Amino acid sequence: MLTFTLTVFYLLLLFTSSSSTTTTTAQPYNATDYYLFDCGSSSATTNSGRIWDSDEHSNFAPSNITTTSFSSTPLHRDPSVPQTPYSTARIFNTSSFTYKFPVSQGPKFLRLYFYPATYSDLNPNQSFFSVSSNGYSLLTNFSAFLAASFLTKTRSDAGVDGPRVPNFVKEFIIYVKDTQILNVTFTPSPNSYAFINGIEIVSMPDNLYYERSDLSHVSQTTGPIIDSKIALENFYRLNMGGGHISGDQDTGMYRSWDPDYNYIYGATIGLTPVYQKPITYTTETPNYTAPELVYQTQRSMGNQSAKYNLTWILPVDSGFYYKLRLHFCNLIPQYTKRRQVVFTIFINNQTADNEIDLFYLTQGSGYPVFKDYVVFVHDPDGSRGKQDLWVALHPSPRYEVYGDAYLNGLEAFKLSTGGSLASPNPEVNREYTPPRPASPVRKNTKKTPYAAIIGGVGLVVLTVLVFLLARVKHFALCGRPAINLGLPDEQVNLAELGKSCYQKGTLHEIIDQNLSGEIAPKCLMKFGEVVYSCLEKEGIARPAMNEVVWGLEFALQLQEDAEKTGGMVDEAVLENQQLSFSMQAEPATTDEYVLLGSTGEAIKHDTQRSNLS
Repeated sequence: MLTFTLTVFYLLLLFTSSSSTTTTTAQPYNATDYYLFDCGSSSATTNSGRIWDSDEHSNFAPSNITTTSFSSTPLHRDPSVPQTPYSTARIFNTSSFTYKFPVSQGPKFLRLYFYPATYSDLNPNQSFFSVSSNGYSLLTNFSAFLAASFLTKTRSDAGVDGPRVPNFVKEFIIYVKDTQILNVTFTPSPNSYAFINGIEIVSMPDNLYYERSDLSHVSQTTGPIIDSKIALENFYRLNMGGGHISGDQDTGMYRSWDPDYNYIYGATIGLTPVYQKPITYTTETPNYTAPELVYQTQRSMGNQSAKYNLTWILPVDSGFYYKLRLHFCNLIPQYTKRRQVVFTIFINNQTADNEIDLFYLTQGSGYPVFKDYVVFVHDPDGSRGKQDLWVALHPSPRYEVYGDAYLNGLEAFKLSTGGSLASPNPEVNREYTPPRPASPVRKNTKKTPYAAIIGGVGLVVLTVLVFLLARVKHFALCGRPAINLGLPDEQVNLAELGKSCYQKGTLHEIIDQNLSGEIAPKCLMKFGEVVYSCLEKEGIARPAMNEVVWGLEFALQLQEDAEKTGGMVDEAVLENQQLSFSMQAEPATTDEYVLLGSTGEAIKHDTQRSNLS
């Protein structure tokens, strides 16, 4: 998971990128069906220029609304939670309650807005209910409180601030058939109550997600067909390398796109170029597919791509098929023709696309394209609990002109099975170790099995030090004990000092002077990366043992290569190189792409990594 320094960096990045890409030429889709309801409100309200109608006197709610339900306001609303539609709620505690919306035939977005606060002295953790729509079971014995608590923990693990119990939206897609009515029914569980803060319904183009013949099934020859019999639930909609895109910045369907940095695996996060020109949409990728802001940013691997996979981790409900839509658009001017950038797409450690060359699919830079994949997430223990879904990219070794890979956006949908999308509530306190992705580099199995002596964090760090001793034949990397109470507060704990120096790119400053000129810069940088990842506060964010082994073996290889080629340097050179998270910044030219950071400077593609300090 990312630390707060990455969060600060991305806040700066997102501000600069959003302010530099305000020009848009895409014409939004005009929805034929559009409803916004502020449930529990007695009058219409407004948020971001959108008018939310009251459900109290609506023709779409039951006529006995005042006797079968009641409105309420939260005992306390967190200041970070929007006023509309979260200032009121509709409470159902006696029987089922159904809204009926007349709509045209075709697929519709159904968005349910929840804020599990205390309403009318009702305890939010005692609210359990089911939601169904047009014969589909969307939620069963659902706890909005547990769902919000899971989101809070996920945010906390990623170092993202937010309210203790956040508001959230559950987005479904229902294909309305010839009845031309969209029903939404809330049913409280026994001795419990149901509630809803807001309801949104928006139509979409018929073929946006349905009836597509270009689905690729991962590790299967056949799979489900996404037709009018299937309902979908959106789990993720990510804008790679860019900022949050609100609903009113979408293409007319009010989809919200989140930054991807909460879901990046490991310390190697790639590069984030920004495209300054308008996007050219095509018949195959119409202008309503995704906003320009999605296609004008991306996350690419850069010239360090041979050393890692660019990976995202997406927690999902197990036991379901998922549709993943990957959005691509080349932004880098140096990439101009076929066979220059060819890469492999892995989904859940399975090869989804062995060699994808986007210049076979588009006319060039600035032309967007997307690929759809369907994958089944297995349920190993039959609980249908949370599992991590992995999406990873790696350059094809057969094409080494640039050795890059990139992604601009991602959408992930759960597919209904047997007319149901329902899953158990998340186990917020459950501790589990997710599967880890395989290393992109083949291991040398003849080397020492370091994993055999690695236990906790302390032993991992000790292993790194022992490994270094074996190479340079000295008693300590930093020439000091792990704890020295005679030093200033910020230097007492060697582990914390090392983490700070690694973030600032000054790791070389705490190395024993006797080792000056003995350690190759790239070797030291890899050491720092391994140790830093092992010191993550959350156990789930620390690397698996085989990854530590691979990191140490790779660092050894870097040291040996440097010794063979004369790549050893003294301290003065180390200071100039800014080893960790370093890239060379200089004014932009016409043949370089732009990577916006806190300085707004352009970053060359053939350098290493952006300075996050």
